[in-house]
Amino acid sequence: MSRKLDLVLNSGHSLEDAVNRVPEGGVIQLQPGTYRLAQPLRIGKSLTIEGTDAHATIITSDAKGVVLAYEGGGQFRLGKVSVIHLGGQPANVFEAGSGTIEIEDCIFKGGVWSDEKKFGGVGLWLHGVVRGTVRRCLATANQLHGIEVSEHAQPVLEGNTCEGNQQSGIAYLENAGGTVRNNTCRGNGYHGLAVQGQAQPVLEGNTCEVNKATGIAYFENAGGTARNNICRGNGAAIAVGGKARPVLEGNTCERNQIAGIIYWDNSRGTALKNVCRGNGYHGIELDHQAQPALKENTCHANGESGIAFFDEAAGTAEKNYCVRNGQYGIILGSKATPMLSSNVCEGNPAGHIYRANSSESNTAKLFEELAQHLGMADETNGATEQGK
Repeated sequence: MSRKLDLVLNSGHSLEDAVNRVPEGGVIQLQPGTYRLAQPLRIGKSLTIEGTDAHATIITSDAKGVVLAYEGGGQFRLGKVSVIHLGGQPANVFEAGSGTIEIEDCIFKGGVWSDEKKFGGVGLWLHGVVRGTVRRCLATANQLHGIEVSEHAQPVLEGNTCEGNQQSGIAYLENAGGTVRNNTCRGNGYHGLAVQGQAQPVLEGNTCEVNKATGIAYFENAGGTARNNICRGNGAAIAVGGKARPVLEGNTCERNQIAGIIYWDNSRGTALKNVCRGNGYHGIELDHQAQPALKENTCHANGESGIAFFDEAAGTAEKNYCVRNGQYGIILGSKATPMLSSNVCEGNPAGHIYRANSSESNTAKLFEELAQHLGMADETNGATEQGK
């Protein structure tokens, strides 16, 4: 991110003054140290701020609203700095709602959520019509999400780590889109990656592990594609609810508490060539009136069944491979009406395709506990003005 320098700033000098002094398109290099802001720093011109190392170059504030925000229509670059909110005032850490951003090798920490104002708590909030890239950043210890993308924003998020946030590592809301590639979302309170509203991002090659509820969750009318992601050690690997209809392709869902993939409510979509193995109960579970198309998935070594249809679930299951599961290859609740075609079920000790006497999921209690998180979409960050 190196550019021709307009100003080299040492800690103890005012970053606010430096931003005012440099010309449009200027470059400020921050020397190692801590730069404390008394008020939110809102930048309206094209600018580059570079540190030397995110662990050594730190911008902090305890003000309400936001630590650092880009509000211009040009280009904003931020590299190798930590942006940290301190104290208990509601605030996001960084925001951008317009222009083009390039953010690399940064840390965003300490966003504080206000339940009363429905505002704050996000490490990196991209909204409005902002475009650009966020690469190799860490978003951690925020009270809402590590990264939130909302409204019509369309960024590329690549190689970031979002861990230890109270709701989701990365949340896509409203009509947002873009690409989420090769990120790690670990140990978040709700979901690794959450997609809701009518958002339709492409999720590709991400690792989502040990998140309390799900690795990846789709709510409301969300869509898009989740391809070649790894989801392990979560409550469920991938959950699809509401009227969401994503395409799930080539994902690996392993060693999750309940299931590899769960569809519920009136969800649809397609699950193609996913591998669901070693999950606590089912490789793929369908509840309520879910009707996805399941094709060429491999479900093996799951605690109970490869594929389970409960309640009034339907849809299609074609050419799936259900082998060596704890009990059944495919289990059908008494009211489930899927169309099954050319599935391979082998080595399942209690039966290959079994019609149960009950329509209710045998994991209902566990699912209800998980649904305390699954059944609520993530909180939505409010307008910037609410936090001022």
